Amino acid sequence: MIRNDVAVLRFSGGIYDDGAFDANAMRVVIDFQQVLIKISRALYSSRHGQPHGKSHLIDVKRLAVKNIGRGSTVIPIQMVEEPGNLDFMYVPEELSQATTLMYETYAAADKGEILPSTLPHDLIPRMASVVSHLRSGCSLEFSPPGANLKPISSHACESLLNWVNATYEDSTSVVGEVFEVNVKNGTCRLFDVINKLNVNVQYERTFEEQVTTALTQYRNQLLSIVGIGEFNERGRLLKLKNVSNVELKSDDAISSIQSHESITEYIDRTTREVPEEVWDELPRDLAKNHDAYIQ
Repeated sequence: MIRNDVAVLRFSGGIYDDGAFDANAMRVVIDFQQVLIKISRALYSSRHGQPHGKSHLIDVKRLAVKNIGRGSTVIPIQMVEEPGNLDFMYVPEELSQATTLMYETYAAADKGEILPSTLPHDLIPRMASVVSHLRSGCSLEFSPPGANLKPISSHACESLLNWVNATYEDSTSVVGEVFEVNVKNGTCRLFDVINKLNVNVQYERTFEEQVTTALTQYRNQLLSIVGIGEFNERGRLLKLKNVSNVELKSDDAISSIQSHESITEYIDRTTREVPEEVWDELPRDLAKNHDAYIQ
């Protein structure tokens, strides 16, 4: 069964103006589909935590390209549901939101504006490389269903890469569920239950037992890790390295931590409590004239 369109892509320039569809365009479509699925999974995990055991979330094999338009290279990407094969959880909300989020992100990056706060930052490099296989002199536009097509410009992709590369380091700690471990490389990934994001961790072999225990008992054991965090310019934790301490947390600690209000939730709640007229009176030049305001 073919569902409604998930997104629409349009290639233009060169051979694409004649309605041709080559291997380069196919690679772009595949990369786009993979990023879309990864973002939808990240959105799901941020709200519901990691799924039990085998992932039941939609994967890229559930997407298909259909009805490439004659006379133009307009390509709808659609959802495929196979009858009798329901071993996955179809999450239309996250898939639709992921498409809109990509659309808003490319537009913001192209204009040099602030990126959407719900964007999984570890996927920004993948978004920046979506058009890497595009033919020279050609362009790609895309939109969610019903929206106007907008270009994924080279300028937007460069802005995304520059944003990723602007980082700083600071000591920090994180508590979360371990859902992936590479023992050979001494790396793991965990879901931060406080800030609701995935974090890559580089750990020493002396902490291997705690890490693997947290993986095998991830529904009952959280891992608390202290180390040096790598943050992007907006203060989002991208990676944890130089780990100095690792501890397993009990069931009681899990309940306490998961009910704890995160710093972002606190900021959002506090912001809502401030009357609109107060916000309207604040200077709109950030810290440009800071000295004059505090005199």
